[in-house]
Amino acid sequence: MSKECIPLYYSYNTMTEISFVNSAGVFPQTKEFDQTKKFGGFAIGKFKKHGNLVGTGFIIKLCRSTYPIVGLLLTAAHIFVEMFEYKPEPLEFIIGQESYEAIPLKNSLDWSNPSARYLDPITNCPISIPEDWVVCELRQIPDYNYSSILVSLNIADPSQTISSGLQTRLIGFPKKIEKDNIRYTSPEANSSQYSEIIQCFLECKKLIISKGEVLNALDMICITCVSANGMTGSPLLIKEHGKYKVIGLLHGGPASPIHYHISQLLSDISNPSQFDFDALISYIGFKRSLAVSTEAQQCLETCHDILILLRQMAINSRKIHMAIADLLRQYYPQALYMEFITGNKLKYNLCMPIHKIHYELSGFISRYA
Repeated sequence: MSKECIPLYYSYNTMTEISFVNSAGVFPQTKEFDQTKKFGGFAIGKFKKHGNLVGTGFIIKLCRSTYPIVGLLLTAAHIFVEMFEYKPEPLEFIIGQESYEAIPLKNSLDWSNPSARYLDPITNCPISIPEDWVVCELRQIPDYNYSSILVSLNIADPSQTISSGLQTRLIGFPKKIEKDNIRYTSPEANSSQYSEIIQCFLECKKLIISKGEVLNALDMICITCVSANGMTGSPLLIKEHGKYKVIGLLHGGPASPIHYHISQLLSDISNPSQFDFDALISYIGFKRSLAVSTEAQQCLETCHDILILLRQMAINSRKIHMAIADLLRQYYPQALYMEFITGNKLKYNLCMPIHKIHYELSGFISRYA
C-alpha cells in the first residue's frame, strides 16, 4: 500500500509508501529501533483511528506548563484526509505504549492553490495533497497514569544543505501488509515474495529504522529508504556527531500523473474537470503503448476503455456519481503498478523538507510554553 496515494477510505488505507529491490535485486532489510536507547525517551509514536494504524508522528516540542497539553507533534496532513476531504478531528496517539489524544492545529488545506502542491523532483508531477504537514497538540487523557519519559526530536538548521548522496534514516511504524495488496506495497513484487517483504519490515510489529540516501532534493526530498503503509509522517533524519536531526517527514511514494488527475477529479465530484479526464485518458493510452507484457497491455486497455465510459457518464450527468467515484478510487492506488508494468520503475519515497515549513513550525512552537 503506497502513497503518493492517500487514505481514500480509512477502512482500506491503500497505498502510502513503497518497498523496492536494490541494485542487487534484493528487498532491503529494516531493523528494530530502540527509542529509549537512542533518544533517552520516547519521541515517535503512531496514530490510530478506530483501532487501526493510520500514520506515524513525532514530538517536536515538550510543553511543561500547559496541562493537559504535554507536547506538539508533527506528521503528514493526509492521515486526516478521507475522500480528498481534510477532517481535522482528534485521533488516538500511542507513544511509549501509552495512549494520548492528538488534536490537529491546522483547520484546512489549500486545495485551490497550485503553489501549495509540491512537485516530485523526478516525475515533475504535483503531489495529490497540498500542504501535507500538520502540527498536533499531544494531550494526556484524564485519570490515565502516565509513566513513560517523553523527549522531542531536534530539527535540523533550515540553512543546512541537503545534497544528493546524503545518508538518511526513516523511523516509523509499518502497518500489517495484506497479501492481496502486495503489488501496492511493492509494484515490482509478486505474491511469492510476500513472506520476504513481511520479513523486511520485521512482520510489521515493531518500530523500525530504514536506511538510505537522498536522490534529489528540490521541491521534495527523494530518498531510497524503503517504507510501508503506516509510516506516513515518519521523521527523516540525518546523524551528525552522534546526534539525530530531522530534515523532513515522510509523505509517501512517487507522484504519478495518474494520482494527480484522479485526485483532481475526486476532490470536486460536483464539478468534474473535463481537462483532467482527458489528460488521464491520454496518459493511460500513452502508457498502453509502453506495456512490457501482454498482461500489462490488457490491464491498461481495460482501464483506458473504462475511463472513456466514465468520462461520458460524468459529462451526461454533470457530476461524478458514487459508482464513477468508486471506480476512480480503485485505479488511484494502482498508479505505481501501472508505471512499473510500463517500464517506469520509480524506486524512491518522497519527504516534505522541514526547511520549507520551518517558519510556520516556529510560529506554532512559540505559542506553547
